[in-house]
Amino acid sequence: MKQRRSTQSAERTVDLDQKSWQATKSDAMRRRILDAAAVLVMRMGITSLTISLVAKEAGVSKGGVLHHFTTKRALINGLLRMVFDDLTHQIEQEMSRNQEQGAWSRAFITVCLSEDSPMAVLVKALNPVLNLTPEIAHLEEQYYAYALNGLQRDGFSFSEALIIALTISSFIVAEAPMVVGQTEALRTELLRRVDEIIDRDD
Repeated sequence: MKQRRSTQSAERTVDLDQKSWQATKSDAMRRRILDAAAVLVMRMGITSLTISLVAKEAGVSKGGVLHHFTTKRALINGLLRMVFDDLTHQIEQEMSRNQEQGAWSRAFITVCLSEDSPMAVLVKALNPVLNLTPEIAHLEEQYYAYALNGLQRDGFSFSEALIIALTISSFIVAEAPMVVGQTEALRTELLRRVDEIIDRDD
């Protein structure tokens, strides 16, 4: 009886390990497809993106792409989710280099307003379809909750935090002539405001 239970337990362990390996492999393939789609979107724009082109760029079959993303809209939703997840990851990485007061706000501003940020390039490329996908409303809600929480933890009032979050969001997606080339100036000004908030609270 004990031997049977031991065998069953071992079988369950093997089954769980197999499922874990399959999930990891599936996640890696999804990321590979999304990375390929991101490259294409930044290269040629969102309107020219097709499942066939993504499959070719990723080095997989069209069926392989459709297994993970059944439509182009599902693929775009996946790209938007990837942008948000990568944003939060980059902020946490940047913050880990500086544990002083205001570290989160500085990391948030630096990452979001980086001149060479692939995220900013990708979001601008996705701009034509941002209002056409329901996923964007959910991600916008997550972005503002994430930004407001971090900024308020560093000492900004709700209204100050909201203005900063809205300003950064506008700069990331804006293509208006008046903001072109102004990213560095905005980043410098916002970082200065972080220092003022910290000095105010000391």
